[in-house]
Amino acid sequence: MSNKAPGNKHPRYTHYTLYTYTLYTIHIHTHTIHTIH
Repeated sequence: MSNKAPGNKHPRYTHYTLYTYTLYTIHIHTHTIHTIH
């Protein structure tokens, strides 16, 4: 088994990763906008 690509056999893990990444990206954009203003 390869731990390098868990998303191939664990769609839930992939979904969780994308969800976390999305929240993280939104947080950065929000922080950036707040910093500019």
